Amino acid sequence: MKPKGNDMETPRERPPAATVETGKPPVENLPKSPPSAAERLLAVSKRREYATGQSKLVRKAIEGDLNLYEMHRKKYGLPPDIRPTPASLANQERAASLDGQAAETTRKERGLRRLNSAIDSIKPMNDPTVIEKHNRLFPDPKDNPAAPQYLVIDRPKGTIFGVSHGKNPEGSTIQKLYETIPSVAEMPANLVFMVEGEHSGINREEALKRVEKMTSRDEAVKKYGESGAAFWAVKEANDAGKTVEINSPEAPNAWIIDRVSNKNAEDIALYLTLRQFTSDIGQAKDGPTAEERLEKFVRTFVHVQRTTGVDWMKNASVDEYTNVKDNPVALNSWLKKKASEFLEGMNARLMSEGLVDKQIVPDVDALINVDLERISMRDINELHSPMDTGKRDSIINKISTEWNGARDRFLVEQIAKAVDDGKKPFVIFGGAHVASIEKAVDTLLKGDDE
Repeated sequence: MKPKGNDMETPRERPPAATVETGKPPVENLPKSPPSAAERLLAVSKRREYATGQSKLVRKAIEGDLNLYEMHRKKYGLPPDIRPTPASLANQERAASLDGQAAETTRKERGLRRLNSAIDSIKPMNDPTVIEKHNRLFPDPKDNPAAPQYLVIDRPKGTIFGVSHGKNPEGSTIQKLYETIPSVAEMPANLVFMVEGEHSGINREEALKRVEKMTSRDEAVKKYGESGAAFWAVKEANDAGKTVEINSPEAPNAWIIDRVSNKNAEDIALYLTLRQFTSDIGQAKDGPTAEERLEKFVRTFVHVQRTTGVDWMKNASVDEYTNVKDNPVALNSWLKKKASEFLEGMNARLMSEGLVDKQIVPDVDALINVDLERISMRDINELHSPMDTGKRDSIINKISTEWNGARDRFLVEQIAKAVDDGKKPFVIFGGAHVASIEKAVDTLLKGDDE
């Protein structure tokens, strides 16, 4: 086994196997969008070495609000390379009066101060108070069947619903969610649902499409979990002639990777895989056939490889898949081969890092048959979950803490943006995330007079 030491946190000193320095392609070279106005403003603030209070205000500027940036430029004497867009100038010209503009600036400044305060109050998932609250509200049902399995923050400007992920319409989580989602008659005109896990995005049209042939919200939940309840609410509103929006405040993986200190491709791949195993293996039996479960796992593996650049699945390509996808026998054989390659690479990395002394998922058959006698869920949970009571102080858990912290930061910023845009968010996210951001969202969603 590889001894644990400081080299765990300095990927450049590791052997060259699939690191971002020698891997293909490097995580650091993932496609990035051009610097945003907020990022350019941050660079300027660093160069000019603003005083602590000014730097903090600028550093946490609400992205996209160029009118606010122009106010900062004038107030702090920023160079004129940060300018409002023509659209923002037109908005200024359309302002009713100078007094109205001043009032708007005051409102935005107040919102920015509130956002700064919210971000500062986000707690990491491994914070003892977060772990205590999560374990008290979301224990294993076998240990405490009477536990709520939900955490609701209901404030004047929005609602945050923390869930224990699942697809059981009769469970306490979903029943409480049904009770908390407002009826169509009570839905405010500015309501917007914000749901977890839609990394490719979700909007009103897509939500309606997913449930258009369903006959009940229970059916929607059985297929899509707690998000299905939101999809159904959007449908009910649509049927009543109301327009209710929906989105997913998920941070892009490339954005999160930029904020994780460990850039080792294989370590990030381990974290993403183990994290997905927690839900995929737990819900795998929902799939009616082993073949469908196999295809779902391979989709996860392809996503991990695309995100990190590891090549545990050798020579996996679209052409290779296209050649077999219409032949069930050939497709099943190809999927098993690729899954076996990925598991071999994953297990080898875990063992070379000294994280385990045996294969945690020994083979494809154990995976697709959900053979918990042979799959070490104990190892999977302890290695990647920052909240597991038996969690290990490993490189994977460090990535997990930073990764979830970045997701929580992005989530809070998206909630703040929704409120600033005049929306009333109804957020449905995992209970661990809600426990981490509880104080932050309480700051954002309280009434103006509080």
